Amino acid sequence: MFTGTGSSASGAHTYNSRGLFTVSLAATKGSCRDTVTKKNYIYVEEPDAGFTASDTLFNCYPKTIDFVHDNSIKSPAVEFLWSFGNQTLVGRSSENVNYTFTKPGNYRAQLTVRTLNGCEATRSRNVHITGPDAKVSFLPRRLCYNEAVYFEMDSVRDASSWKWLFGDGSTSTSNPVTHRYTSRGKLVPSVQLINSSCTAIKVLDTISVSKVKAEFSSSDSLYNFCYGMKVNLLNRSLYSDSWIWDVDGARAGTGFDLKYVEFSNVGIHTVRLVAKEQKGCSDTLTKQFTVFPLPSFKIDGDSVICAGERNVILRVTPHSGDKILWTPTEGLSNTTSFEIYASPQITTTYTARVTNSWGCSSNLKERTLLRSTSEYLTAGEISSSQQMISVWAGMAV
Repeated sequence: MFTGTGSSASGAHTYNSRGLFTVSLAATKGSCRDTVTKKNYIYVEEPDAGFTASDTLFNCYPKTIDFVHDNSIKSPAVEFLWSFGNQTLVGRSSENVNYTFTKPGNYRAQLTVRTLNGCEATRSRNVHITGPDAKVSFLPRRLCYNEAVYFEMDSVRDASSWKWLFGDGSTSTSNPVTHRYTSRGKLVPSVQLINSSCTAIKVLDTISVSKVKAEFSSSDSLYNFCYGMKVNLLNRSLYSDSWIWDVDGARAGTGFDLKYVEFSNVGIHTVRLVAKEQKGCSDTLTKQFTVFPLPSFKIDGDSVICAGERNVILRVTPHSGDKILWTPTEGLSNTTSFEIYASPQITTTYTARVTNSWGCSSNLKERTLLRSTSEYLTAGEISSSQQMISVWAGMAV
């Protein structure tokens, strides 16, 4: 309860314990007096950052320790900030955490809590990790795909043997050692240090391998083509911003895709794509495309059906694996045979489509001329022969 004189009163009070407090104000003037009381008017919070650890002394690593916030008595906290050495956990909502120590040393485990009204408290404990150790160096830490990193270990302490774990599944027991990375992205190497009572794994800093990757395919995902076909090559490269296309060793383009590629001859052709990123790393992919020949053939047989004849024979000489299709079908004895009889009712142009064993096709046309009796020999044909013919009355010509 605060007291004062005159027309105003003020006061300050320091609370040394948590809880709810009642405040009373008594006002007097002369013989008059009045009192106002507000029950549980002041709420005092007292945050507690106390915590326990499953253990704080170890002679091997890595070691995972459980940390549990102890808040059974004082004001509840709504925010928790855990830190271990120079690493602070990002999440602030975890009252209890576990943390893995990956290197020997003395660490300060610290918890800072905040109550709903913004009151804070901080507590800490020391954690001591021992075990075999060594000074490790490696360079570079940022590299392109398929480049090498040099690892070296010295000042080895309390270790009888070791093994490098490069983070991509590969290992080595040499020292120093050079390792070539053919995996992309972020990789975490480590070294295993071994003595009679401990197999420690010392985790090293992250290695970043460029993720640029060259990749392309044809628009129809085919790599075998017939001569004369044009193909579109679609760029599917990752993490790249410039490209170089080569066809059979010659520069073909620098755009994202390579359109309307027509290979110059039959045989095997090579396409190479170089994908680059701004940081200087690149990746190269080479693929082979096979161009097959088109069928080469001719149509043998008569092309004229004279008066009195019923048909002509049309013939194509096949090669092993060839197939044929004749069109149109009218007047043909067979449409899939290499030797057919054609009996058209009118002058007709027939098309032979031959497909070889590689699936490539060619077309060839043959016009079959049908002549009536009156067409058998015309004045034009007589004059073109440039010969004199004598004809008697009644004589058939």
